[in-house]
Order: sequence, then structure tokens, then C-alpha cells
Amino acid sequence: MRALRAVVIAMILVAAVAGAVYAQGDGATITFTDTETLIYSGVGEMRSEMPMECPVTVGNFRIMKVRLPAESNRDNVGLVIPFRGALSERMVDLDPRWGGADALMLICEVIDPDRPIGFRMRAHARVRMFHSPGSWLMLNLGRGPKDTNPIPGAAQNKRFTGESHLWYVLSDMKAIYHRAEDAPAPDSDRFVIMLDTGERGSWWIKSLELKSWPTVMAE
Repeated sequence: MRALRAVVIAMILVAAVAGAVYAQGDGATITFTDTETLIYSGVGEMRSEMPMECPVTVGNFRIMKVRLPAESNRDNVGLVIPFRGALSERMVDLDPRWGGADALMLICEVIDPDRPIGFRMRAHARVRMFHSPGSWLMLNLGRGPKDTNPIPGAAQNKRFTGESHLWYVLSDMKAIYHRAEDAPAPDSDRFVIMLDTGERGSWWIKSLELKSWPTVMAE
């Protein structure tokens, strides 16, 4: 009886650990400090205790690399994401580190190209000085880092409250590669999640949280 009880307890523990590992693997948390970028598996209470190396899985894709804007800066708040300049921000334009066109990019690889890509992304960000009214962070999906014609990540691209920005993204590889529904699958399994300021101000980015979201495409 004791042996049977021990076996049952062991099976319960294995199942619990496996469930926790699965939950941690279904999402990613990326934090920015004044010295480094840290990546964790999972989000919230299910976030892993120790950072990990890429790739990290989020639903139907893997984050292969985090690419910072070339002109970005770090401080004790987080990552200072640059903007491209606006007439109301001439004073900030004097800072030579800013004014770049690059976005904060997550280089990703789709797992099953025939299935949609669905995820929820939350950015913890604080507005910085010399900000234009009504500014927000923009989320786009591109074919690669040099894609000059990315698609919006979400139809409502300005959903935020205070220091929390939230997007619900549902797309697929054909849409990202601008292919018709009856066109062959894209030649590449890579795509890029782009986060930028929409040319309207500068932000401190503290962290990003990505978690899979329902991936049932509407007919």
C-alpha cells in the first residue's frame, strides 16, 4: 500500500512539474536594465526564476533574437526607445543618439506556417519628456528587419492605460508577407515583431510580456 501511495504521489508531482514547465514555455517576458536585456520563459506568476537564452516559445512561434534600435540608450529606468523626430520636439532632436528610424524588434520563427499567429503583447513603458499629445507605441509585423512596408499588428493600435500598453494580435504568414489567400506559402519562416514610437515622442521601455492568444482565424 505504501509503495502504491508513493507511486501515485510521484505521478502527481511529475504532472504538476510538467504542467508548470508547459505553462512557462507558453509565453515570454523580456526586461531591459541599464546594462542588459534579460529573457524569461512565461509571464506573471508563471515566469521562470532564471533568465534563458533564445529561442523562447510563444504559441505558434519562437523568439529567436531581440534587436535593439541602433540609436537607443539605456538608463536606470529601462530602454530609451528613440523616435524619428517631430516639429514639437526640436529640443530633443539635438540629442545625437536619437532620431533613428529603427524599431525595437523581436526576430521570430513560425512553428507551423499553416496555422495563424496569435499573441497578446503587453509593454510596460513610461512616457518621456517633450512628448506630443496623443502619442502611443505602435506595433507592426514585418517580413524582416528591413521591411519598409510592415502590417499593423492589431487594428486597435493604441490600447493603453497609464504605463501599460496592450495589443491582441491575430495574423498569419501570408498576411505578413502580403500574399493572397490562394498564393503559395511564404518562402521564409521568419518574421519580425516591431515596436516603435510612431514618430511621436520617446519612451522608457521597462519590459515586454508576450503570451499566446486564441489562434482561430475568422472565415
